[in-house]
Amino acid sequence: MEFQESTGSLNLEESINKTTQEEIFYFIDFTKLKSVEDLVTVMAAMGFGLSNKHFHFEKIKQFLDLDRPVRAQ
Repeated sequence: MEFQESTGSLNLEESINKTTQEEIFYFIDFTKLKSVEDLVTVMAAMGFGLSNKHFHFEKIKQFLDLDRPVRAQ
């Protein structure tokens, strides 16, 4: 995957309705977040996950959805 920087604003409606396989990534502008709830919303939308082999797994295990694991092979 290769990222190409784009300048100026994109027409959001046009980019959503494109019929091509082009995928457009947007970076978070943290200056627009006004509260912890805004940050939680952004993080939830990104779908963070953590492997059971991660060295901090035990530290955050209590916050993980252990009933719905995704297995990677």
